[in-house]
Amino acid sequence: MAITYNSQEAKLEKKPTVFQNFMYDTESGGGCISKFGEANTLILDVSNDIEALCEKYNVLQNRYVKFTGFNDQMNSNKTSLRSSVDGIKKAFEEITKNLNNQVGALQKNDAALITDLEAINKLISSGKDQDKAIADSRSKTDAHSKSNSDGSTSTSGKSDEDISKAVDDVIKGKYGTGDERKEALKKAGFDPDEVQKKVNEKLNGGGSSSSATPSESTSPQSDTTSSNKPVDGQNGPKPSDNGEAGFAPSYSGVGLDPNSGVYKKIGGNTERLDAMIGYLKNKGLNNVQIAGVIGNSATESALQLEALSPSGAYKGLFQWEQARRPSNWDLNSQMDKMWEEYQTRSDRHGTTVAEHMAGVTTPEEATDMFRVYFEGGEGGQQERRDYAVDVYNYLNNYN
Repeated sequence: MAITYNSQEAKLEKKPTVFQNFMYDTESGGGCISKFGEANTLILDVSNDIEALCEKYNVLQNRYVKFTGFNDQMNSNKTSLRSSVDGIKKAFEEITKNLNNQVGALQKNDAALITDLEAINKLISSGKDQDKAIADSRSKTDAHSKSNSDGSTSTSGKSDEDISKAVDDVIKGKYGTGDERKEALKKAGFDPDEVQKKVNEKLNGGGSSSSATPSESTSPQSDTTSSNKPVDGQNGPKPSDNGEAGFAPSYSGVGLDPNSGVYKKIGGNTERLDAMIGYLKNKGLNNVQIAGVIGNSATESALQLEALSPSGAYKGLFQWEQARRPSNWDLNSQMDKMWEEYQTRSDRHGTTVAEHMAGVTTPEEATDMFRVYFEGGEGGQQERRDYAVDVYNYLNNYN
């Protein structure tokens, strides 16, 4: 039964009339039962209305409960959402922090790169200045060359006095030998070819040498100049003692070839060569063994008694290292030291240099054996062999 507010209000308005009639009829004594029935009917109608209202109340209460549960769920969802938002916020803050750090690092790198670029630009500018200075220096040198009418201009721009001193130092062995000497001369500001030409001229009595060209790595004498110069294109040992270990074999008239590599290497110092040959012959070595020993010494020092390596670590005929150096630098002392080690210096198997050299049959083989087991070096193998062959041929020219 659908009850609206207005219909219920109308029924309530009827109640006083019904009760008034009931009371009236009771007082008059008539119609009491009839009026009571109407009242009962009205009470039932009101009861039904109350029941309907209770049902509506229950519906509304259920809806409220559902709404309350929904509200709680919404609050829970809101709390969870807030937590998620806070987490995302923190994550973004951390990302922002990292990005800021990376940007800062990139800015520092950019600053360092700019500094490096500035340094490179300065180096480039400095290089241009150096190129200009070199060009100016060359121009001055060219002008100086043109201004000298005697044709004796130094290609290095050095004075005649400086070059003369360099020539004397080369002859004394102060600049070393071969490529080492060239590099040392270059570092000192000299033209190695120019100095070599002057050395050759001085060693050949002031004239130019036809046998030793400026491009050859000719090695001069150290403390004496050879008096044993080519005669009619030949040279050989003098039969007299020259003050070093004596060597005076019978002479067949054919000496060391002035065009040979070893002659150029030792700067024509055959007196030193002959003295060393004499020492080794007196020790009983044959021509092959002698050639192997001297081929190595010529490569190491150009037979200069006090030849010094550019580093200063090695010195003498066989470029002795500090721990192996002889007591004195004269020829006999060095040869005695060499002979001592020749007989006692051994490999890891206990085989001495002398034992390795005992069975050699060619100057090349003797050179390799002496190089490996005495010198302990690996450089200039072919050069050593060539010099040994020259010495071997020289020895075989004697009767």
